[in-house]
Amino acid sequence: MRLETIGKRTFAFGLSWRDAGGDADDLIEAEVVKGGNPYVSVLGNQDVVGFGTLDAAAAAKPPKEIFSFAALCASAGDEGIYVIPLSNGRWWYTSVRNGLVVPGTDRADSMDGVLDAIANIVAASSAASETGESVKVYSPIEIRQVGWNVFDPIAFERAAKIKPLKLMKKSSGQSLTIAAAVMVSALVGVAGWWFFLKGPSDAEQAAMDAEAIRQAYVGSVTQTLSSIPFDHAWVNIAFRMVEDQAPAFAHGYTKTEASCQPASCSVLFEAAQNSPFSPTEFQLSLGGSAVTISEDGSGASYSIAIATPTIVVDDSLIRAWPVLPDQLVDRLGVFPIYAADVSVTQGPTMEDLSTSLGGAPPGYRPIQRVTFVISPRGGGMLTSDRLSALSDFWANAGFVPASFRWTSGLAGGTETWQIEFVRISGQA
Repeated sequence: MRLETIGKRTFAFGLSWRDAGGDADDLIEAEVVKGGNPYVSVLGNQDVVGFGTLDAAAAAKPPKEIFSFAALCASAGDEGIYVIPLSNGRWWYTSVRNGLVVPGTDRADSMDGVLDAIANIVAASSAASETGESVKVYSPIEIRQVGWNVFDPIAFERAAKIKPLKLMKKSSGQSLTIAAAVMVSALVGVAGWWFFLKGPSDAEQAAMDAEAIRQAYVGSVTQTLSSIPFDHAWVNIAFRMVEDQAPAFAHGYTKTEASCQPASCSVLFEAAQNSPFSPTEFQLSLGGSAVTISEDGSGASYSIAIATPTIVVDDSLIRAWPVLPDQLVDRLGVFPIYAADVSVTQGPTMEDLSTSLGGAPPGYRPIQRVTFVISPRGGGMLTSDRLSALSDFWANAGFVPASFRWTSGLAGGTETWQIEFVRISGQA
């Protein structure tokens, strides 16, 4: 986790939050057993629990008190998404719902990565709402985007009524130090106190270590693969939505590029040089909040939310991911006949996903991810029919489009496109 000073306090960013379901004891026990001297925050009636560790430099001389900024937002703010810039140039965000931090948020990323994550959350909330109303986004004024609300982190800090994170230390004998155990007892109660004080047996320790590894692996795979589309049909829907909702020309702006992922499409526009253009009328014509105009008005971006069904990743699927026939080489061999003007420009890249995520636990089938990118030689126009045909061709080998983008050529550039494909398969 990263530490930043806001106001007079030191706040932590990047905790790993998990759903405790009203009983945080088991999660805390497993995390402490793993070691690393974790800091812990428990919210609600033990509904969610957050874990974080300091790097070696910070751990050598830690602050007297560290607070979770995500927990602060959950305590002091309204329901919604909170975004702030960090001192290292990255952005951070968390989502708050029902007074709790939403697991999977409290993350730092590049500006584009955070904006993509927010777009996905907003699109999902809008699709789930009976009224179509989406979740609100809050940020400091200096990074506020169109449609966002403003909040002041300093004002939040001054009004903070949250407890600092609890540090837990494990001794060489697998039990907590007395000082840490006193702090833990306030969180986990008498049963947790007795467990930590007496220390587990070797068999109990091995079982808890194995369960902690299993939970971490399942969580990592779920987070990595939960955005994979259910099938390849989403690209045609996304393409039509861009064509229907984003005009080629509007109020002095020209559509230059569009890029789509399963949750949303981003369309870029340029203002015509030496010609009149109206940012305000352009923004209003496309719905206002979904449009961001550059400071000088010369460029604009338009976000379109897509309700794409994704695969439902759960423990049973991760445990026995279906093994797909390996038809990649055969498909690559006949692809030039099927589409003579299109080539594979990146990849194929084959990744043992289980190994990169720490290794599949016993009883879990290893998972492989294969990706590659295709694009036309020398440029070319992307049409709905061509997109559908290429998606169908690779769907027969188990691949689905993970993303695609195209340029229009309307502003004088080269018209071209690219599609990224992905396949997830179990390994026998």
